[in-house]
Amino acid sequence: MDDIAIDTVDSKEDFWRSHTKKAFGSMTVEGIIGLGAIGATIVGLSNIAPEQLAAIACIAVGVAAAFEGGAISARYAALLGMAEGYTNTDASARWGGMTMLFLAGAAGIALGILSLIGIAPMILIPAAAIVFGAALILDSGANARLGVQEARHSEEFKSRESIIKETDYASAGVELLVGIGSIVLGILALNGVFPLVLSLVALLGIGAANLLTGAMIGGRMTSVFR
Repeated sequence: MDDIAIDTVDSKEDFWRSHTKKAFGSMTVEGIIGLGAIGATIVGLSNIAPEQLAAIACIAVGVAAAFEGGAISARYAALLGMAEGYTNTDASARWGGMTMLFLAGAAGIALGILSLIGIAPMILIPAAAIVFGAALILDSGANARLGVQEARHSEEFKSRESIIKETDYASAGVELLVGIGSIVLGILALNGVFPLVLSLVALLGIGAANLLTGAMIGGRMTSVFR
């Protein structure tokens, strides 16, 4: 069954809806985890177990990044599944592909865990902030490009193409600015300039970007369920 070509309108629409729902779930989880990261960093900035909470926030942001990478893969697979002659197997392989955000998320989780057990936290947490920032910059245009393509290939999104473009480009702009800020703050922290405070601020910004992206993109995907 996995090798059957997606060659009818109904099967293509079912395939599209299935993978878009997967993406919706991932974006929703990303937003929730981003909110958790925001809470952890705010409490840490209040000087309540800041080092431990910074490490926890780092892990949370890493998990959120991995979920967003999975959502992008699912959306990409849905679009490819709409193409002529594409197969379920081919599209599923795209879903399993690792994006930059997924790799950055995995690295951030590892760095956060090492920091949580006391291994050079004031080096690893700022380093994680730099990794997350670089991933956001490199991936900032992915959601915007996918949104445009989704609007062209899906009836659910086609009627709102202009709104989708605006929201996706706004999300991309936020990711770009937060990514640049996180890299700057991470570099300053690695150079000994208020390392814990700047790391928490960087993670706060990244968590906010996760929450915003998850809410904006996940919200408009709810039309698939109607």
